Amino acid sequence: MTLLPSQQRLIDAMPRPAAPEALAAALARLEVISLAAILRVLIEQRALVAETGRDAAAVAAALGAAPRHVWLIGRWLAVLAARGLIVRDGAGYRRAAETAPEVATEALDAAYAALGFPPGMAGLHRLALGHLVDLARDRTGLPELVFRNGGDLADLGAYQRNHFTAALNAVCAELVALRPRRVVELGAGLGHTTEAVRARLGALPPDYLFTDVSRLFTLAAERRHGVDTALLDIDRDPREQGRAPGSAALVLATNVLHNAVDAVRALTHIRTLLAPGGWLVFSESVDDSAATLGAMQFLLSPAPGAPRPGSGDERAREGRVFLDTAGWRRALEGAGLAIHSILPEEDDPLALAGQRLFIAQAPEESA
Repeated sequence: MTLLPSQQRLIDAMPRPAAPEALAAALARLEVISLAAILRVLIEQRALVAETGRDAAAVAAALGAAPRHVWLIGRWLAVLAARGLIVRDGAGYRRAAETAPEVATEALDAAYAALGFPPGMAGLHRLALGHLVDLARDRTGLPELVFRNGGDLADLGAYQRNHFTAALNAVCAELVALRPRRVVELGAGLGHTTEAVRARLGALPPDYLFTDVSRLFTLAAERRHGVDTALLDIDRDPREQGRAPGSAALVLATNVLHNAVDAVRALTHIRTLLAPGGWLVFSESVDDSAATLGAMQFLLSPAPGAPRPGSGDERAREGRVFLDTAGWRRALEGAGLAIHSILPEEDDPLALAGQRLFIAQAPEESA
């Protein structure tokens, strides 16, 4: 198999924002606004009180949260406590401040612009923060909320377009340019990575396969890109879904593998799909983003009765959806995949948002 470029060459392929020094301040501003909105709701709804501690389940019950969102309320509380905004002791979680904080959502526009998001992202986040109670209680869902207010799928996917994802998608495109045969993209969704590959190569490779669990997305990709598509679920063995073992030389998966019930099992399925010596390139958040806790993370709650992402692996212990970098190292090792690179490096401004690109290789010989 052709050797990949050096890690430095991959780093050099990442486009850089014009003002990298503004990234940290913008991310911090989003966190302050998001956590203030969450804390205000918990206080106003009397879900979090000063007099007595409550565990996460009791706070969720007091809020009236739907069962499928209880895990998310737990993450709210863990992050609020870690930031010192609420008290956590042996009795559970308690309110620290006497009054609910002010929520300055007017600052969202400038913060998102500094991070390279499209203009609609600030509006989407503002909309979600204004309906936190309804979202938590399942009176509405985030897609329904967006569509009801005149938005569309592009607005709902605005969170996937920013300086950080642009950098990682550029590396994905460079790697496809290097090895443009038998490429399978998993969970391709709205096709942002597909677009980056097409822009880099001028056209998608003839045997590029766009996959998702939703026919809505595969049909849209067929119309927009004229690409071959298939339905493919990372939680199931690809052989059971009509994919031949060893049929992919390169698998792309951007911002999708956290949806797996069991990360090691999903990676093992991908290894089955890869030819000997084939490559897996995937991007993931490696920590909770406080900015998304009151918005996009509602999309990660399972349908009623379905297993929650991470409920079959080490994430279940803390109710997390995202593995950290060490967790992905363990998962890749457990699936028999060898890590080549993890980008960007920790001291890179593009690492601030907690997005990482993992490049791993299947064994040269079939197991």
